[in-house]
Amino acid sequence: MRSRSAMAALAVGATLALAACGSSGTTGESSPAADGPKASPVKLLSIVPLTTPTTNFPEQAGAAKAAVRALNKRGGINGHPVQIDVCDSKNDQAAGEACAQKAVNGKYLAVVSAFSTAGGINAILEKAGIPSIGASGIAGDGSDLTSKISFVYQPASTYYEAVCAPLLKDTAKISKMGVVNYDIAAAARLGVLAGLGGKSAGVGTQEIKV
Repeated sequence: MRSRSAMAALAVGATLALAACGSSGTTGESSPAADGPKASPVKLLSIVPLTTPTTNFPEQAGAAKAAVRALNKRGGINGHPVQIDVCDSKNDQAAGEACAQKAVNGKYLAVVSAFSTAGGINAILEKAGIPSIGASGIAGDGSDLTSKISFVYQPASTYYEAVCAPLLKDTAKISKMGVVNYDIAAAARLGVLAGLGGKSAGVGTQEIKV
């Protein structure tokens, strides 16, 4: 049952990762609408920086909540409403670890769209078997790219497309990778960059368009 739920959360995570491109909002919980699905909720936690002196993403929290509201209006996941809460990582290891522990203590199904340049989050999630879906891939300890519970996919950028293949080859010893890209003309160059990055690192690259 948990395996099936985790796969459902993976699909939700994709929606939230894409939604993080826009919208705005505040922290806190996004509860199911009164007229939404009534079964037991699927609990997700988004870990993002909100109160740092430099890099903050309140719009990511808002976009995730908007995506969940839309999903719940369509019946949730097999009749189960989705609940998303937000935890401030502060781009700080202690704060990130506290967020990860919140996911464990609160029995969250998954962490989605995690963004933190500090490490420590995935080690805690891995011990509890909680997947991190849609992480940014920039954790200082490299765990976003190496942890077995980490599934990195974010809106593509030049940085990720160009360097993911060499990083993954060095840290995870991969020989091939898949790149999920938008099936629009404006995104075509990103697939090319990914292919060039893979070629330079000796990593076979397959582009999947959605």
